[in-house]
Amino acid sequence: MALKPTRVTIPGGDSVAYFMNETAERGCVVIWDTSLTGLGGLDDPNAVVKLPTDSGGTPVGVLMNDVVNKDLTRTHLNAHKDEVQVNGKVAVLKKGTVHTNRIANGVSPVAGDSAYYTTAGVFTTAVVAGALVGKFTSAKDADGYVVVDVRL
Repeated sequence: MALKPTRVTIPGGDSVAYFMNETAERGCVVIWDTSLTGLGGLDDPNAVVKLPTDSGGTPVGVLMNDVVNKDLTRTHLNAHKDEVQVNGKVAVLKKGTVHTNRIANGVSPVAGDSAYYTTAGVFTTAVVAGALVGKFTSAKDADGYVVVDVRL
């Protein structure tokens, strides 16, 4: 589990307008994917997000679903885990508070530290140009979770 259910979404601070074409665990930061397009229809086919492979890219928000690649003829998506199939629409939090364990190894934030993202969309306190996501509002608890106030 990368997100605890204790979260706050500011009205208008989340969106389901994005597609994701790779597997990912909820609680990580996603960025714009400018190399691919999603599955169109009436939606914007260019609204595609991905996990960052380095510290470059514009952060879109925090992924709120697990993105999986399952054979749907054999099993179904687990609604209790809020799973979404690859190439499907995902929920992204842009403004609000999340309780996550997606923290870079060796990082011990304290309340008030700026929250940046790094490789694989994990949070860090290391200053990375263009990668500011918000602020940490707590230190790590005994289980390795922190509270992050996301402002994008």
